[in-house]
Amino acid sequence: MIHVFETGYLQDEEMEDEIMADFFETLENDMRKGADEIRKGWDAFKGSLKMAAFDLGQNEKEHLEAENAIYTWTDGDVEDFPYFFAGASTKDQAMRTLATMMMRDDRLVSPCNGVVASIDENNNTIAIVVNDEVIVAVKVCTGSVDFSKEATILVKQGEFIHLGQPLVQFNQKMHAKTKLLLVKPACTIDLKAMGFKPAASKGTQQAGTKLISK
Repeated sequence: MIHVFETGYLQDEEMEDEIMADFFETLENDMRKGADEIRKGWDAFKGSLKMAAFDLGQNEKEHLEAENAIYTWTDGDVEDFPYFFAGASTKDQAMRTLATMMMRDDRLVSPCNGVVASIDENNNTIAIVVNDEVIVAVKVCTGSVDFSKEATILVKQGEFIHLGQPLVQFNQKMHAKTKLLLVKPACTIDLKAMGFKPAASKGTQQAGTKLISK
């Protein structure tokens, strides 16, 4: 059974403006507080890449692709890539929304290899350090579900995580709007300059589908 809040999307849209106004400031403060743990996780992450370089074998292509891409974080429908194109709404510009998905699943998984930078249960958001230049955040809209009441967080700040690793387990299958936000760099122009662009078609996709890549 899919858990649906009929009025959740409108409520969330009304709430987002106020919540997201200070979201990035709150995130930066949280990352500063957890800097030591994040640094330890990042060192472990980079160490794992060095180890992998000696044992890539037949998986070399897949490994390199994983380091230069962001994947879908749930089963569901890819709806849009707002921040990549001209004409993005004021809201999506403020939230730096790279992609939106309608979730039809009972869990969220990591969209990349990296380190957990921040966990914000109030905003249903988990931020991940992808590399030295990129930080993204996966967000479930707050009118649809409550992390603190309807989900179990499976990771912690500073933890080194793998692509596809479960991040959040919900009490039941959810039908909720989710977003991928750009935390760093602060402007999509810089992300495009790195060569990142949408790599998936809109429509139904499984978790672990390449979504944005170089």
